[in-house]
Amino acid sequence: AFLQSTMISVGPFSLFNILNVVAFLISWALNSEVDLGPEHEFWNFLNGMRELGRRYESIVTPAGTTFLIAHFVLLFQGIFAVAQLLPNYRNSPLVQEGVSFWFLVSIIGQLF
Repeated sequence: AFLQSTMISVGPFSLFNILNVVAFLISWALNSEVDLGPEHEFWNFLNGMRELGRRYESIVTPAGTTFLIAHFVLLFQGIFAVAQLLPNYRNSPLVQEGVSFWFLVSIIGQLF
């Protein structure tokens, strides 16, 4: 309907396909165990959940294994990001009208 008539394409991919991949890469970068070293103090927010748990430990800090779920979430987000680029799915109504920009919104929501 409305989204199909306004869908922007970049080659065989739509804007939604590209935004979904960019959203996944942002999610992966911010949720993975990226450590750029002490000379990059500004980037310490990228150290991951394990480092945050170590740095701010309290009596209510969950066990480190609690955060293993984040790896599964990232795995399935990655599977979706790749699968929605495949020819069978890239222009499907499920991706273009159903998911559309909501995957990007969900990634932004994970940041706060």
